Amino acid sequence: MSLLSIAQAVAEQVGIEAPTSVVGSTDRTAKQLLRMINRDGRILAKKQWTILQKENTFTTNGTAYVALPSDFVEAHALQHTSSPYEYLAPRVAGDLPYISTAGRPSMWALDGANIDFERACDQAYTLRFVYRARFALSDSTPTNWLLTNHPGAYLYAALYEAGAFMDDSEYESKMGARRD
Repeated sequence: MSLLSIAQAVAEQVGIEAPTSVVGSTDRTAKQLLRMINRDGRILAKKQWTILQKENTFTTNGTAYVALPSDFVEAHALQHTSSPYEYLAPRVAGDLPYISTAGRPSMWALDGANIDFERACDQAYTLRFVYRARFALSDSTPTNWLLTNHPGAYLYAALYEAGAFMDDSEYESKMGARRD
């Protein structure tokens, strides 16, 4: 099952013309279907599927911060990749102490588009960052793990919304049960 076949199934169900393409389409209906399917994907992604976690390994450069990955949504863990392989302790940005002497970081906090450390790094450290990535489908990302491995989840989520669009609470309830 593909993004296009999901969009076509929903279009057929609600009685509108099925698109011949979705990704990159300029057709208004295709764009609306893509937005709806992406919204459903964001809802499905909140179910905390551990497979949707991503890892990013980066090396510090002597500063007290590094940039977050561009697809970052939610942090899970930050760990040194060299001995000792310890996890850095997460803190709330306003509660992260600042130590004026450079050294090996042991705490971190999110601050805007950065991961801040409690101190500047005295050398290059390689860290492994585990996080939940953005989940939207687009021209550059026409598929993702969930669509590839569980396309029915997208289909039933989209058909659930179709039930709401058609004002058919029985159909909506049936598709909601299949989605969940």
